Amino acid sequence: MFGIIAGMLRTLDHLIRPRPVTRKYPYEKRDLPERSRGLIALLLEPETSIFKCESCLMCEKACPPRA
Repeated sequence: MFGIIAGMLRTLDHLIRPRPVTRKYPYEKRDLPERSRGLIALLLEPETSIFKCESCLMCEKACPPRA
């Protein structure tokens, strides 16, 4: 019963005080956290040109099966 009342109060709140719920993406970008990693990529060591693997397994997710 409490869940129904809480949902109705939330709906009433949105009817009384409408706020935007979406962003216009190219014009309004989302704020990223300070420690955001950004783009996930497999980097190369500049001196040796060997891949610098950090065991995150993202390459396994990006690679097609059994390639």
